[in-house]
Amino acid sequence: MKVRTIHPLIVVPVISITLIAALLLFFISSFTHAIQADRRVALADSLSPLISNSQPVANTATNQKISLSIGLNLRNQANLTSYLQQITSPSSPLYRRYLNPASFAALYGPLSQSEAAVVDYLRSQGFTITGTYANHLVVDAVGTVAQAEQTFQVQINNYRSASGHIVFANANTPSLPISIAPLISSVSGLDDTIQYQRHPLISNASVALKQQSATVACPQPGADVTPTSYTPAQIATAYDFTRLYNQGITGDGQSVALLELDGFSPADIAAYRACFGGQHTVIQTIPIDGFTGAAGSNAAEVEL
Repeated sequence: MKVRTIHPLIVVPVISITLIAALLLFFISSFTHAIQADRRVALADSLSPLISNSQPVANTATNQKISLSIGLNLRNQANLTSYLQQITSPSSPLYRRYLNPASFAALYGPLSQSEAAVVDYLRSQGFTITGTYANHLVVDAVGTVAQAEQTFQVQINNYRSASGHIVFANANTPSLPISIAPLISSVSGLDDTIQYQRHPLISNASVALKQQSATVACPQPGADVTPTSYTPAQIATAYDFTRLYNQGITGDGQSVALLELDGFSPADIAAYRACFGGQHTVIQTIPIDGFTGAAGSNAAEVEL
């Protein structure tokens, strides 16, 4: 009788304590997950420096379309840093042994599942995916300003820049949930403060491409059938440069930088100038990696 009386007295409290402990663990776990879900990570270098010198005008219309490019983080960053050091070090066995795109993607590119996670997240926020790529480095998406403000917890405003242009930009640093932030390296498109445009320079110089007297035998225009060469005038006609020339737009005063993998013969350039003009074009050669600038087997391509 005593054993039967004591047994319920022991079992009932034990079961009660177990249930209470399980409930406490459930609530603690749920609370912890909720806190983690709410945690956000700020994206570095995501504020345009131009807005510090611009005047706020108004909030950007929430229904305005916005195009974003989301950059994904590379993998194996420590190994990649080491590899980059080795391919630029003459004493390394990997010196100038560059990876092709497929090998680079396999070793250091984002995983396909990382891209899929970013795509799923953006779609869940209302964005339409407009582009993904074989190397999984970028995801392009289109949405509205309202969706961008909600997704990245930013305020997007219109500003009048110091030059008088109206631009839009995020007023605060964007952030992402901790669950997705480690996959993303950058977000481009939250502002349009960088606007590329060409300002043509008008020249009073003659725009006709005239063959000048010279001591060299200048190439003649190629035949209409099976030509062996094209003169600058023929090329200009083929690409309809004539309309620009007739407006006085010749490109005078502009600078162009070319990365070349060989040298060139100054005599060839001099002969070209003697035949087709361009004496006032200044050519500055900047050799790198100890290169002398001497013309090699690919000089013709460089000169072209």
